[in-house]
Amino acid sequence: MPNRNGCAINFADPWSSTPGGDPLVAINYPRQGESVRLAPSTVTFPQQGGFVSMPVDLDPMQVTQWNLSYQRQFMTSMMFDVTYMGNRTIHIWSGYEENPIVYIPGNCQAGQYALTAAGPCSNTTTANRQARSLLTILNPAAGQFYAANTVAQLFDDARGWYQGVRFGLTRRLAGGWSTSTNYTFSKCTNEGEPGGAGDIGNAYPIPIADMTSSTPRPDTSTNKGPCVADRRHNFNLSAVLISSGFGSGWVKTLTKDWQTGIIWQARSGSPITPTAAGDTALTGLPQRPILVPGVDANLPEDQRTWATTGSAPSLAWFNMAAFAQNPAGVWGDTPKGYLFGPGFWNVDASFSRNLNFSGNKRIELRVEAFNLFNHSNWANPTVQVGSTALTNGRVTNTTGDPRIMQFAIKYGF
Repeated sequence: MPNRNGCAINFADPWSSTPGGDPLVAINYPRQGESVRLAPSTVTFPQQGGFVSMPVDLDPMQVTQWNLSYQRQFMTSMMFDVTYMGNRTIHIWSGYEENPIVYIPGNCQAGQYALTAAGPCSNTTTANRQARSLLTILNPAAGQFYAANTVAQLFDDARGWYQGVRFGLTRRLAGGWSTSTNYTFSKCTNEGEPGGAGDIGNAYPIPIADMTSSTPRPDTSTNKGPCVADRRHNFNLSAVLISSGFGSGWVKTLTKDWQTGIIWQARSGSPITPTAAGDTALTGLPQRPILVPGVDANLPEDQRTWATTGSAPSLAWFNMAAFAQNPAGVWGDTPKGYLFGPGFWNVDASFSRNLNFSGNKRIELRVEAFNLFNHSNWANPTVQVGSTALTNGRVTNTTGDPRIMQFAIKYGF
């Protein structure tokens, strides 16, 4: 099985392809009550290896929450409530690259930055990436032993915020029916996901002048945007209706003990961060496209047309003309979570009848339907500038289940 560098891994001896073998072989693994003896300072670490640095003084993530609620009962069985909710998160762990590939503008002579012929200092191949890595530029003798873009540094400066207001209306079971309805309008933003500690894929660009300082730190505010779980609008409704019967005699027997329930949920779309295909920045790190001034990325409803791409239809959702490929040496200015995908709504329902017999015996007949209206909820499209895929910016799939129905008979005794 190949590792991240394309080399084969021998699971019986995982260090077989590492120069010098196991770098920790000199450690004396202690038995209970014995002290640990670390490897000597002369131990050989793998060359061109990947490294992750975690500062010893990292603070744990801290969340401060607050809320204010008002409730009012009316009409005996009804209650209205409104709740404000907020929180603030600090010390979200994030990561950045300490040995990035540096973009060097202009042309170089043969021999400069490992070029075998005169030409652009930063070329489109991987030929001189190692020579353009920051540690190699700062110290060629020692930097050659650290692979480009493989020295991750953790830090805890990212923050997050949540603000939301919830409106609720509840009716307790009375007169054969009950309901619970709520709507939440909220906004969640952060400078990094709490679950993505050290994710270099979301690294912030650091100017080279800052990287060569004694304490390079990314500006986390450059990555501020909607949280992955941000849903601006969220609506839920559940209701139960129980029939007590009508009239008398056989009519009442026939019409009583019926029960129906419904669950309706709807929410706005999730945030999407456009990406850039390839490595046009010539740095080897994740990149984003450039925003085109005056062009709206969101297509009007009447321009969301269907087309056949390959063997499957797709629905145009975003205007890709709103983005341009980032040029050489430029990370891109598209903010995190710049777009929002399609919304979602679904209705589930149930219908049942209880047949009661003597001796506490009972038969329940039940029908349930999930996604009752067989509504198609569109999945997020891929938004990648520079991609040659015909489905770029188009919806090609759905999320959630189609209509599913199930029938049940239950006998109780």
